[in-house]
Amino acid sequence: MKLVSYVRLTRPFYSVPMALTFTLTVYYARGGDMGGLWPGVWLATAAMMLLIAGAYVLNDAADVEFDRLGAPDRPIPSGDVPRTAAAVLGLGLWILGVALGSFVGPAEFPIVFWAVAMGLLLYDGFSKRLGVAKPLAVATLVTSLYPLAVAFAGGAQGSRAWTLLPFAAWMFLSTCASELLRDIRDRKSDAQVLNRKNWVQRRPRTWMTAASWLILLGAAALIAPAFLGCGRIYAAGLPVVLGAAIWAAWANHYEPKIKLVSIEFVLVGVLTTADVIVYGF
Repeated sequence: MKLVSYVRLTRPFYSVPMALTFTLTVYYARGGDMGGLWPGVWLATAAMMLLIAGAYVLNDAADVEFDRLGAPDRPIPSGDVPRTAAAVLGLGLWILGVALGSFVGPAEFPIVFWAVAMGLLLYDGFSKRLGVAKPLAVATLVTSLYPLAVAFAGGAQGSRAWTLLPFAAWMFLSTCASELLRDIRDRKSDAQVLNRKNWVQRRPRTWMTAASWLILLGAAALIAPAFLGCGRIYAAGLPVVLGAAIWAAWANHYEPKIKLVSIEFVLVGVLTTADVIVYGF
């Protein structure tokens, strides 16, 4: 058993940036006026990080039969981490995240946080059996970062508050597209375990085209923040983001599409962070 294998299960390259996106969104929702909220924000960010990491581990523990065929190098199917140990780790992280998130922020935040936590737990148990609803479920859970942040902030105010709506729309559409593409990628291993293919996996070309349109629609939503309060750094980097989205939509294979959408997420995160640091509110 290797420590690095346990760390890999928590997907730090996903769980940490996603939690920090919550922090940035709270900052946007507050219009930069944190008014002594930073200690609570960092505790809520830690709760998000624990919750997301735990959900990733639990999902791997639940999907080990699928990963033995589709991703045998992952820690559990490769034998580096026992399935039971992974389940205990994932549940422990989930419980710690829920416990911490229950005692921070205004009264509305723990309610929304618990709803998201339960949604993640249900998703982990049934993700591969949701069929065509799986991409919608993932997109909803990822985009829940926005209502969580607004609940913690006590509403949205300031010059950048209206940017949150198009950013949330972009995240939902792009995540949905990415998950459609991942389902197409995993169609052979999923079918061997479940003895059937879902609607997406039966018509990969049709749904890959649908994913391309979702990527383009999501990218179109990113234009609005340039006119709703974001500064010149965001506007200057926007053509690069739109270029990555167009490239992703144009690509004729799911692997480059998935990678380009991931690059798009990174670029938007960097631009929105740099922009608010330089220009403020």
